[in-house]
Amino acid sequence: MSLHKLVTASLVFAMVLTASLAASPASAQSSATETCTSTDYLAPVLALSNSLGTLDYTKLDTVGSALTSLITLRNEYEDLPPAAGCESLKPALIQFLALREDVIFAQVASKADAANIADYKDITTTGAARFQAVGKLVNDAVAPLTFPDKMPTALAGTAVPTSAPEVCTDTAFIAELAPAQSTIGAIKGMNIAAVIKLRYQFEDLQAASGCGDAQTVLIQLITNVEDIVTLGVMSTADAANAAAYTKFTSSVVAPRTATLQKLYLAAFPAAKATPTK
Repeated sequence: MSLHKLVTASLVFAMVLTASLAASPASAQSSATETCTSTDYLAPVLALSNSLGTLDYTKLDTVGSALTSLITLRNEYEDLPPAAGCESLKPALIQFLALREDVIFAQVASKADAANIADYKDITTTGAARFQAVGKLVNDAVAPLTFPDKMPTALAGTAVPTSAPEVCTDTAFIAELAPAQSTIGAIKGMNIAAVIKLRYQFEDLQAASGCGDAQTVLIQLITNVEDIVTLGVMSTADAANAAAYTKFTSSVVAPRTATLQKLYLAAFPAAKATPTK
Protein backbone atom coordinates (compact mmCIF):
# COMPACT_ATOMS: atom_id res chain seq x y z
CA MET A 1 0.00 0.00 0.00
CA SER A 2 1.54 3.30 -0.95
CA LEU A 3 0.50 6.62 0.53
CA HIS A 4 -2.19 6.82 3.17
CA LYS A 5 -4.18 9.86 4.12
CA LEU A 6 -6.87 10.39 6.71
CA VAL A 7 -10.17 11.12 5.02
CA THR A 8 -11.60 13.99 7.01
CA ALA A 9 -14.80 14.09 4.98
CA SER A 10 -15.61 10.53 6.00
CA LEU A 11 -16.02 11.55 9.62
CA VAL A 12 -19.54 12.17 10.87
CA PHE A 13 -18.40 15.74 11.47
CA ALA A 14 -18.50 16.18 7.69
CA MET A 15 -21.88 17.89 7.81
CA VAL A 16 -20.32 20.81 9.64
CA LEU A 17 -16.80 20.89 8.23
CA THR A 18 -17.34 24.47 7.13
CA ALA A 19 -17.17 25.60 10.74
CA SER A 20 -14.62 28.33 11.27
CA LEU A 21 -11.26 27.28 12.64
CA ALA A 22 -11.08 30.65 14.34
CA ALA A 23 -13.53 29.32 16.90
CA SER A 24 -10.96 26.80 18.08
CA PRO A 25 -7.52 28.13 18.99
CA ALA A 26 -4.50 25.98 18.23
CA SER A 27 -4.14 23.36 20.90
CA ALA A 28 -1.23 23.71 23.28
CA GLN A 29 -1.41 19.90 23.55
CA SER A 30 -0.88 19.21 19.87
CA SER A 31 1.89 21.28 18.32
CA ALA A 32 4.11 18.84 16.45
CA THR A 33 7.55 20.21 15.67
CA GLU A 34 9.57 17.05 15.03
CA THR A 35 9.39 14.71 12.06
CA CYS A 36 7.65 11.47 12.99
CA THR A 37 8.54 8.78 10.45
CA SER A 38 7.78 5.59 12.40
CA THR A 39 5.12 3.73 10.45
CA ASP A 40 4.80 1.23 13.32
CA TYR A 41 3.87 4.10 15.62
CA LEU A 42 1.49 5.84 13.22
CA ALA A 43 -0.14 2.81 11.60
CA PRO A 44 -2.51 1.82 14.45
CA VAL A 45 -4.22 5.22 14.64
CA LEU A 46 -4.40 5.39 10.85
CA ALA A 47 -5.89 1.90 10.52
CA LEU A 48 -8.50 2.60 13.20
CA SER A 49 -9.37 5.99 11.76
CA ASN A 50 -9.93 4.56 8.29
CA SER A 51 -12.17 1.82 9.68
CA LEU A 52 -14.21 4.39 11.60
CA GLY A 53 -14.80 6.30 8.37
CA THR A 54 -17.20 3.58 7.24
CA LEU A 55 -18.81 2.90 10.61
CA ASP A 56 -22.49 1.99 10.22
CA TYR A 57 -24.51 3.48 13.08
CA THR A 58 -27.45 1.22 12.31
CA LYS A 59 -25.32 -1.71 13.48
CA LEU A 60 -24.71 -0.87 17.10
CA ASP A 61 -22.72 -4.00 17.84
CA THR A 62 -20.05 -2.88 15.35
CA VAL A 63 -20.15 0.63 16.82
CA GLY A 64 -19.57 -0.82 20.29
CA SER A 65 -16.68 -2.94 19.05
CA ALA A 66 -15.13 0.12 17.41
CA LEU A 67 -15.55 2.09 20.64
CA THR A 68 -13.72 -0.47 22.78
CA SER A 69 -10.94 -0.70 20.18
CA LEU A 70 -10.65 3.08 20.17
CA ILE A 71 -10.45 3.33 23.96
CA THR A 72 -7.88 0.53 24.09
CA LEU A 73 -5.69 2.18 21.45
CA ARG A 74 -5.94 5.63 23.05
CA ASN A 75 -4.85 4.12 26.37
CA GLU A 76 -1.84 2.60 24.60
CA TYR A 77 -0.84 5.94 23.11
CA GLU A 78 -1.19 7.55 26.53
CA ASP A 79 0.86 4.88 28.32
CA LEU A 80 3.57 3.81 25.88
CA PRO A 81 6.63 5.91 25.08
CA PRO A 82 6.51 7.44 21.59
CA ALA A 83 8.83 6.35 18.80
CA ALA A 84 11.89 8.51 18.31
CA GLY A 85 10.94 11.72 16.55
CA CYS A 86 7.26 11.31 17.44
CA GLU A 87 7.40 12.90 20.91
CA SER A 88 5.62 16.12 19.98
CA LEU A 89 3.08 14.32 17.77
CA LYS A 90 1.98 11.98 20.56
CA PRO A 91 -0.47 14.49 22.16
CA ALA A 92 -2.03 15.15 18.75
CA LEU A 93 -2.63 11.44 18.18
CA ILE A 94 -4.26 11.11 21.60
CA GLN A 95 -6.41 14.18 20.96
CA PHE A 96 -7.34 12.84 17.53
CA LEU A 97 -8.58 9.58 19.05
CA ALA A 98 -10.51 11.45 21.76
CA LEU A 99 -12.27 13.47 19.05
CA ARG A 100 -13.19 10.22 17.31
CA GLU A 101 -14.85 9.06 20.52
CA ASP A 102 -16.75 12.35 20.69
CA VAL A 103 -18.31 11.41 17.34
CA ILE A 104 -19.46 8.02 18.60
CA PHE A 105 -20.82 9.51 21.81
CA ALA A 106 -22.73 12.31 20.05
CA GLN A 107 -24.18 10.02 17.39
CA VAL A 108 -25.43 7.32 19.76
CA ALA A 109 -26.53 9.69 22.53
CA SER A 110 -28.55 11.82 20.10
CA LYS A 111 -30.65 8.78 19.29
CA ALA A 112 -31.02 7.61 22.88
CA ASP A 113 -31.58 11.05 24.44
CA ALA A 114 -33.58 13.18 22.01
CA ALA A 115 -34.34 15.77 24.69
CA ASN A 116 -30.72 16.93 24.61
CA ILE A 117 -30.06 16.55 20.89
CA ALA A 118 -29.12 20.24 20.56
CA ASP A 119 -26.19 19.68 22.94
CA TYR A 120 -24.98 16.70 20.93
CA LYS A 121 -25.18 18.65 17.69
CA ASP A 122 -23.18 21.39 19.37
CA ILE A 123 -20.43 18.86 20.12
CA THR A 124 -20.26 17.87 16.45
CA THR A 125 -20.09 21.52 15.41
CA THR A 126 -17.38 22.42 17.90
CA GLY A 127 -15.49 19.20 17.32
CA ALA A 128 -15.44 19.60 13.54
CA ALA A 129 -13.13 22.58 13.64
CA ARG A 130 -10.89 20.89 16.16
CA PHE A 131 -10.78 17.75 14.05
CA GLN A 132 -9.66 19.76 11.04
CA ALA A 133 -6.83 21.33 13.01
CA VAL A 134 -5.49 18.21 14.72
CA GLY A 135 -6.23 16.05 11.68
CA LYS A 136 -3.93 18.25 9.61
CA LEU A 137 -1.06 17.53 11.99
CA VAL A 138 -1.65 13.80 11.64
CA ASN A 139 -2.12 14.05 7.87
CA ASP A 140 1.10 16.00 7.48
CA ALA A 141 2.96 13.24 9.33
CA VAL A 142 1.27 10.40 7.43
CA ALA A 143 1.21 11.74 3.86
CA PRO A 144 4.90 11.26 2.92
CA LEU A 145 5.15 7.75 4.40
CA THR A 146 4.59 4.33 2.86
CA PHE A 147 2.76 1.75 4.96
CA PRO A 148 2.55 -2.04 4.54
CA ASP A 149 -0.62 -3.61 3.19
CA LYS A 150 -1.24 -5.23 6.55
CA MET A 151 -0.85 -2.50 9.12
CA PRO A 152 -0.54 -3.14 12.86
CA THR A 153 -3.61 -2.17 14.87
CA ALA A 154 -1.91 -1.99 18.26
CA LEU A 155 1.26 -0.40 19.59
CA ALA A 156 4.18 -2.56 20.59
CA GLY A 157 6.22 -1.92 23.70
CA THR A 158 6.03 -1.80 27.46
CA ALA A 159 4.22 0.89 29.37
CA VAL A 160 6.45 3.24 31.31
CA PRO A 161 5.99 2.72 35.07
CA THR A 162 3.82 5.47 36.52
CA SER A 163 5.93 8.03 38.35
CA ALA A 164 4.84 10.77 40.69
CA PRO A 165 3.68 13.76 38.63
CA GLU A 166 5.13 17.20 39.13
CA VAL A 167 3.05 19.26 41.55
CA CYS A 168 1.29 22.26 40.05
CA THR A 169 1.53 25.29 42.34
CA ASP A 170 0.71 28.11 39.92
CA THR A 171 -2.42 29.66 41.43
CA ALA A 172 -3.63 31.22 38.19
CA PHE A 173 -3.36 27.94 36.29
CA ILE A 174 -4.96 26.04 39.17
CA ALA A 175 -7.89 28.44 38.96
CA GLU A 176 -8.29 27.60 35.26
CA LEU A 177 -8.36 23.86 35.99
CA ALA A 178 -10.67 24.13 38.99
CA PRO A 179 -14.01 24.06 37.05
CA ALA A 180 -13.39 20.40 36.21
CA GLN A 181 -14.60 19.24 39.61
CA SER A 182 -17.95 21.01 39.55
CA THR A 183 -18.60 20.26 35.88
CA ILE A 184 -17.89 16.54 36.21
CA GLY A 185 -19.71 16.38 39.53
CA ALA A 186 -22.80 17.88 37.90
CA ILE A 187 -23.18 15.07 35.35
CA LYS A 188 -26.73 13.76 35.24
CA GLY A 189 -27.74 11.02 32.86
CA MET A 190 -25.85 10.70 29.60
CA ASN A 191 -25.48 14.36 28.65
CA ILE A 192 -21.77 15.13 29.08
CA ALA A 193 -21.56 17.81 26.41
CA ALA A 194 -20.32 20.32 28.98
CA VAL A 195 -17.57 17.92 30.10
CA ILE A 196 -16.37 17.35 26.53
CA LYS A 197 -16.25 21.08 25.85
CA LEU A 198 -14.31 21.53 29.09
CA ARG A 199 -11.77 19.05 27.78
CA TYR A 200 -11.42 21.19 24.65
CA GLN A 201 -10.76 24.21 26.86
CA PHE A 202 -8.06 22.40 28.85
CA GLU A 203 -6.43 21.02 25.70
CA ASP A 204 -6.01 24.58 24.44
CA LEU A 205 -4.39 25.93 27.60
CA GLN A 206 -0.69 26.63 27.63
CA ALA A 207 0.42 24.97 30.86
CA ALA A 208 2.20 27.12 33.40
CA SER A 209 5.67 26.03 34.47
CA GLY A 210 5.40 22.90 36.59
CA CYS A 211 1.77 22.29 35.62
CA GLY A 212 2.17 20.18 32.49
CA ASP A 213 1.60 16.93 34.36
CA ALA A 214 -1.53 18.30 36.03
CA GLN A 215 -2.92 19.37 32.67
CA THR A 216 -2.16 16.03 30.99
CA VAL A 217 -3.61 13.93 33.81
CA LEU A 218 -6.75 16.05 34.00
CA ILE A 219 -7.35 15.75 30.25
CA GLN A 220 -6.88 11.99 30.49
CA LEU A 221 -9.26 11.82 33.45
CA ILE A 222 -11.94 13.81 31.63
CA THR A 223 -11.62 11.53 28.61
CA ASN A 224 -11.83 8.54 30.93
CA VAL A 225 -15.10 9.91 32.31
CA GLU A 226 -16.33 10.11 28.72
CA ASP A 227 -15.34 6.45 28.28
CA ILE A 228 -17.53 5.46 31.21
CA VAL A 229 -20.54 7.47 30.04
CA THR A 230 -20.23 6.46 26.38
CA LEU A 231 -20.02 2.79 27.32
CA GLY A 232 -23.11 3.32 29.46
CA VAL A 233 -24.91 4.91 26.51
CA MET A 234 -23.93 1.90 24.39
CA SER A 235 -25.29 -0.43 27.06
CA THR A 236 -28.64 1.34 26.80
CA ALA A 237 -28.70 1.61 23.02
CA ASP A 238 -27.35 -1.91 22.38
CA ALA A 239 -28.92 -3.87 25.22
CA ALA A 240 -28.07 -7.21 23.62
CA ASN A 241 -24.38 -6.52 24.25
CA ALA A 242 -24.73 -4.59 27.51
CA ALA A 243 -22.84 -7.26 29.48
CA ALA A 244 -19.78 -6.84 27.25
CA TYR A 245 -19.74 -3.07 27.75
CA THR A 246 -20.16 -3.50 31.50
CA LYS A 247 -17.30 -6.00 31.62
CA PHE A 248 -15.01 -3.70 29.62
CA THR A 249 -15.87 -0.82 31.95
CA SER A 250 -15.16 -2.80 35.11
CA SER A 251 -12.00 -4.51 33.87
CA VAL A 252 -10.38 -1.72 31.83
CA VAL A 253 -11.92 1.69 32.43
CA ALA A 254 -12.68 1.63 36.16
CA PRO A 255 -9.15 0.65 37.27
CA ARG A 256 -7.76 3.36 35.01
CA THR A 257 -10.12 5.87 36.59
CA ALA A 258 -8.79 5.03 40.04
CA THR A 259 -5.18 5.42 38.88
CA LEU A 260 -5.88 8.73 37.15
CA GLN A 261 -7.69 10.11 40.19
CA LYS A 262 -4.64 9.42 42.35
CA LEU A 263 -2.32 11.02 39.80
CA TYR A 264 -4.65 14.01 39.51
CA LEU A 265 -4.62 14.64 43.25
CA ALA A 266 -0.84 14.20 43.36
CA ALA A 267 -0.33 16.72 40.54
CA PHE A 268 -3.05 19.07 41.75
CA PRO A 269 -3.14 18.81 45.57
CA ALA A 270 -5.16 21.99 45.79
CA ALA A 271 -8.17 19.92 44.78
CA LYS A 272 -10.14 19.14 47.92
CA ALA A 273 -12.05 16.26 46.33
CA THR A 274 -11.65 13.90 43.43
CA PRO A 275 -13.19 15.30 40.22
CA THR A 276 -15.48 12.31 39.75
CA LYS A 277 -18.33 10.96 41.78
